[in-house]
Amino acid sequence: MINAGRVLIIPKGEWTNLESYEMLDLVTRGDIAYIARQASVGVDPATDTQLTYWQPFGTAAKIATTTTPGLVMPDGTTITIDATGLISADIGISDINNVTITSISNGQILQYNSTTQKWENKSLGSAASRNATSSITSGSTDLIESGAVSSLNQTLETALGNKVNTSAIANNLTTTTAGKVLDARQGKALNDSKANQSLLAPIQTTLVASKAYVIGEQFVYQGLLYTVTTAIAQGGTITINGNCALSDDVTSQIKMIKDTVGKISEKNDEKSAVANNMWVEIAKLSNLSVGTYVLTGFLVFQSTSSAGSRMARFASNYYTGKEVEIYPNPNGYTQIAISDIVTITQVQNFIIQAKQNSNATMNISGQIKAIRVG
Repeated sequence: MINAGRVLIIPKGEWTNLESYEMLDLVTRGDIAYIARQASVGVDPATDTQLTYWQPFGTAAKIATTTTPGLVMPDGTTITIDATGLISADIGISDINNVTITSISNGQILQYNSTTQKWENKSLGSAASRNATSSITSGSTDLIESGAVSSLNQTLETALGNKVNTSAIANNLTTTTAGKVLDARQGKALNDSKANQSLLAPIQTTLVASKAYVIGEQFVYQGLLYTVTTAIAQGGTITINGNCALSDDVTSQIKMIKDTVGKISEKNDEKSAVANNMWVEIAKLSNLSVGTYVLTGFLVFQSTSSAGSRMARFASNYYTGKEVEIYPNPNGYTQIAISDIVTITQVQNFIIQAKQNSNATMNISGQIKAIRVG
């Protein structure tokens, strides 16, 4: 069996300076996730600004506050959700302005006193006036002049003006119309998905675009997720609420994960080459699109010659990776496994190359594989 090295991402939880980390270990540091580029101990991902050991991998979902958008959940006491997703609220008149209303006697109504800012029990007046209640809709003079009914009408009008119409409730995560409120079933969907959510949007450390963005693409800046509304060229200026806007669309992130993570491109090839002190292409992946990839590959040198060393590396139009060198196996078959993490900002080809430090002609077979992770 050929050992291709570690090729899977291993979750390691919150970063600690006591842990020994290996390449492809995944940790969290504050609100940001990082993936290890190489082995390290005590290297803080948050301060590794040169990305020597750690690569930012996304941010975690946040709980909403009074000033910051995020996930929202009922408290289970005043607001609850049943098994069908139906929301219920235990809000009575006693909750208005934190005033508890006493019981109402016969012939009385409630009236709000704007001076004392309290609800008060008010008498409707004489029995004759109370009997005129049936005439309220046609405008009873006694009741209207007493101010009781008009005050009640004003209170009801204010209360009705503050209610939420069913047409203003959005049961989806795509509505952006002002004045809409989120259906509780969507709150449950957000809560159910937050544990599995991983933001793969690129992180902007400044407002100068680190890559070209098309309309609808997203990025993270200062811990917040933004959606591009006008195309931005690489190196262009990012203007908050100008060519981008704050986004809370979790479903688009989930879709991005499904559309990108785990897509694999691979190529196998075999060549006969001298490769004496020269790098020779063995296998090639063509037209890799923009993104972050885990590259893995291996080479098999088939030769009975034990002279010289055998070497392998990845390369592209704009990139030359680290080199791996070993000395021949006595049985004549020498294997090399190699892996790396690369982020590319334009479409390009990647190859795996071989080199030997001897004059012997030999068959070299190999494979290169790219797994997109961002």
